Parts: sequence; C-alpha cells; structure tokens
Amino acid sequence: MKVLGKGLGLALILLLIPLSATAFVPDGTHLVDLMVRAMGPAKKVRLDVQLEIQGADPAKPHLVQESLLFKVPEAFRSETRDGRRVRLGTEKGDFLLVLDGKIIRETPGLEDLFYVVLLIRNQDALISFFENLGMDMEKTGLTRYGGRICYRLGAEEGTRLLIDKESLRPLALTLAQLGEGGGMREVTFRYWDWQVSSGAAWPLRIEILGGEKRLLQAMLVQEVKPEVFSDGLFSAANLRMQYSSSKPPSPKAESDPLLEIEEGLERLRRRYD
Repeated sequence: MKVLGKGLGLALILLLIPLSATAFVPDGTHLVDLMVRAMGPAKKVRLDVQLEIQGADPAKPHLVQESLLFKVPEAFRSETRDGRRVRLGTEKGDFLLVLDGKIIRETPGLEDLFYVVLLIRNQDALISFFENLGMDMEKTGLTRYGGRICYRLGAEEGTRLLIDKESLRPLALTLAQLGEGGGMREVTFRYWDWQVSSGAAWPLRIEILGGEKRLLQAMLVQEVKPEVFSDGLFSAANLRMQYSSSKPPSPKAESDPLLEIEEGLERLRRRYD
C-alpha cells in the first residue's frame, strides 16, 4: 500500500509540474510572435470545406459546401458552392456579407471573425486586433484544454487565446463582448488537426461555439491548395458595385440554414444590446 501511495503521489506531482507557478511563460507579445512563426508564411490559399450547421437535431446538421479564400495577410473571402452567400473581410476592417444577391450586413458579428488569426499572420497586426477586442496582453498563464497543455494569452475571463504549448499554433480563441444592457456574450473558435501545406500550417477542422460548449458550426477542410485568383475578388468596392444593399430575405417554408444563421445572429444582438 505504501508503494501504491508513493506511486500515486509521484503521478500527481508529474501531472502538476507543467502547470506549476514556476513554469516559464513567455510574455504576450513574444507568444504572438512564436505563434505567427509556427503557423508559417502564406500567400494565396483556397480551403474547400464542408460546413456543418447545427439545427434542431444535433445528430443531423445541415451540410453546405463552401470555399474559403485567403489572400494573406490582406483579405479573406468565402463563397458557398451554390453562390448564395459571399463574405468578405479585410485586414483594414472592411466587411461585407452577401446573401441571395443582396448585401445584408457590413458589420461583422463575432461568429464571422474565425478567419482573422489564420489570415493576418503578423505579430503587430494581430496584437492590434486582440487589443481592439479587449484582450489584456499583459496577462498570460498555462492551462489545459482539450487534453493539451496550452499557453493562455489574456485574462482567464474575457477575450483570450489558447496556444498549444507543443506546436505553438492557436487552439482556441474566445471573444467576449459586453452589450449595452450589461450582458456578456462569448464566442469561441477552435482550430484542430493542423496540416502544413506549401510551408504554411492550416487547421483541418474549425469549430464555432456559443460560449465554450454549444457547437454552432463546424468546418471540415477537404482540401488545402495554393490558388491563383484575381485581387479584384477581395475588393469591397467591387462587391458593392456588383450587389445592392437589402435587409435579409424572409425565411422560406423549408429549412434554410444560411438564413437561420442570420436570424440567430440578430436574436443574439437584440439580447445583448
């Protein structure tokens, strides 16, 4: 029994060592630099994904084929295969959402910002993005997430980023937003199963969660490939010329996952504003 007790004690000590208060944790700016280096440089890349949108039955998500186009580090564009939805986001803060041929939003919701960490890949620009969202760059630590040891950048409550301690790639980014009514809303992006393609790392599964537990959407990457596409695809001015502005269309009688996303965002805005 004494031997067993010593064995359990040693196992507990070994478990706690990686998270001990004396473990070295780089400062915030250094952590961002390490992460950017670990993700690697990229230029123009296309990710073909299957988008899983949660509906009334979690076992039967709605499936949508979509392409994510990255012009690193300047702009991001997504297009569903049927052409119904187009999104555009730029490093400068421009955002447009086109649905059924109409521009229905020019302000991103929290859920739209999953792409920023993958797009910018620049230390100073990422730090500026994090600080604009209220992240405390002075606060860092170690934690466990998804069975992995991670560096935490930001306070334990609020906007925070978890970086895998081994790979130094982002694992989870939680954005916290305080509404005018005083309610706190959180959205979490999770990045799993990283793969290196042409010298740059990309996650093969991206999840969007309400808070840290309720899965809203999952993107399963089916192919990552360098792409040669026109810079005009990433022009907000071009999109405005191509599409007129409008309110979101009325829901169809049958289930429409793309419209349900917009309706859900609007309900959340009313709840927290």
